[in-house]
Formats: sequence, C-alpha cells, structure tokens
Amino acid sequence: VGALNVEVLDAPNKPSLAFVSAPADGASYNMVTASQKIITATVTYERAMYVATDASALTLTLNVAGRTRTATYSSISEDRKTLTFTYTLGSSSNDDRGLSGPVSITALNGANTVLSDIAGNPAPSGASSFTGTAPTIDTLAPVLPTIAIKDAQADFTSVTTDGAVAIKAEADATVTVTFKNTSDTTKAAQTVVVTGKGTSASAEEVLAKLSAEQVNALGQGTIQVTAEAKDAALNSSGTTTTVSSFTLDTIAPTVRSISSDTAQLKSGDTAQVTFTFSEDPGDSFGLGDVTVTGG
Repeated sequence: VGALNVEVLDAPNKPSLAFVSAPADGASYNMVTASQKIITATVTYERAMYVATDASALTLTLNVAGRTRTATYSSISEDRKTLTFTYTLGSSSNDDRGLSGPVSITALNGANTVLSDIAGNPAPSGASSFTGTAPTIDTLAPVLPTIAIKDAQADFTSVTTDGAVAIKAEADATVTVTFKNTSDTTKAAQTVVVTGKGTSASAEEVLAKLSAEQVNALGQGTIQVTAEAKDAALNSSGTTTTVSSFTLDTIAPTVRSISSDTAQLKSGDTAQVTFTFSEDPGDSFGLGDVTVTGG
C-alpha cells in the first residue's frame, strides 16, 4: 500500500506584514499633471498571498493632508507578496483641491476577509504594523497676482529700464505677465516671466520689464497687462481679470510744418512763427531748439 504524505499547516500561523510602503520619499502630487494625480501605495507580506475574486473590501485608508481618503486594491505582484493600491485625486465626490501637506497610510481594511495564504490563513488588517514615508500633496492654487502700474504714460525707458509694471505674487511662484496692445490688435502680445516674492504689504514688488525688441513688437498705444502665477506643483492662480493698462509712447514728436504770419520781413518787423508737431512735444521743445538763418 502506498504511503500518503500530508503537509500539515498550522492554522494559527497567520501571514504577517513584511512592510508597508506609502509613495516614495519626496513624491509630489497635484491635480495638474495626469501622472501626479495618482497616489500609489504597496503592502508586502512575508509569504505569497491570494486575493478573493471580489476584492472590493480590500482598501487602504490614507491621510491626505489631514483628510481621510480611500485607496482601492489594484494588483498583486508576480510572486504574490506585494499588493498595490491606488487613489486618484478628484476621482470621487471628495474635493481634493486646496490641499497642502503630507500623505500617509493609516489602515489596511478588509484583508482578513478577502486575503489569505495558500493554507487559508487570513491576513491581518489594522494599522498597528504600518510604517510609511511622507510624500506630499499640493493642490492649493496660488492667489491671484496683483499688478501696479507705475507709469500711466510710459515711454521706452520706463518700460525697459525703470519698470512701468510691478507685480506682487506668492513667494517663489512663477508669474507670467502678458502685455497686449489693445489699440492695435495686429501687434503680437508679449510676455515677461518673473518670480514672486510674497503678497503681504511688506513683500517686495517685482518689476516686469520689457526688452527693446518686445517694445518694438508691441508698438504704441494702450497696453493691457494681465498676470498668472503658478507654484512648483504647477497649480495656477488663473489670469487676473481686473483691467490694468498704461499708454505706451515710444515715438518722439516730429515737426510736421513751420509757418509764419508774415511772408516778408524788413528790419524792425516781427513775425509769429508756428511749429506744428505730430504730437505734443511737452518740455522736449523750447526756444533754444530754434535756429534762425538768413537774417
């Protein structure tokens, strides 16, 4: 009679957690980039595990910047020891916008009902065995930048050197300042990128200066200014809607005509001479600029 070999597995010998891994150290999550919307965490056992056909009860509880979120079971590794769980930001009715802070695992749920080893020993649930890393989430958009027009009647020097436009924005945010000629829509809009230094009353303003080439491309006219701030996670403040504008004048006045109220003069006569300019020359023209010859 042949012998029957039976391997007896100790039922109390339940599987134990080898380690639990939250997303990698330094990971950053936001709702801007598709790949950064998905928070992935893993649970590893010291032996091969088997998942029931209906694994809907198998979840991880996450602490996402102080708010409770649930990551669902996604897959098991080829050696059947590591389970992967995922949570996609904004995929549920929860509002994941406006969060900023660490991400951690607080509990494994349902493992004792849908997860077991080959002998049928159920896996433990709970949170006592968990250690995790602390990646971060940032879905908090910067506040809208503020725009201050320093020179309502700007010339070439004031927009290229002095800075006719000053910006306040979240510290370290990348601010794109757009200049658009609303008097001549055929002119291409020009952009200047600056870095915010804060929004408080004491924070330093940042000057948005145009290059000579940009001024020439904009041309003269009413220049409308808008700004958008983005933080390191690419969250956007949106574009400012308050109308900020200045008049850009880069062409010097020219003399269009010179006329006299007297055609001929003799010694002792006087005449009124009128100079007509392309625009008001202001203080740039005076009697010292007139030269008389032939008399």
